[in-house]
Amino acid sequence: MGVDLVFELQYLLSDVLGEEIVVEGYSYSDEGVLCVEARIRGEHRRACIEIKQCKAVKSPGKRGKCIVRFLSSNEKALEELRSKLVGGGKA
Repeated sequence: MGVDLVFELQYLLSDVLGEEIVVEGYSYSDEGVLCVEARIRGEHRRACIEIKQCKAVKSPGKRGKCIVRFLSSNEKALEELRSKLVGGGKA
């Protein structure tokens, strides 16, 4: 069974921010760039970070698990994504 990446991203980002973030969508490029679109405090935001560790994974379900595992274990990357979402990047 695959992972619900929208739910997982929402959970991880809301936890690190300390308030609710509504993840509206995401994309993951073949170059290893994760982009997240979210609503924070009523504003649409978009931010991207590199997660090259998962780019070789072709199965969407396994790729989602890889992204969640990476963000869950890499506080620096999760903080970078949170910071970009909160600090700018209006969609």
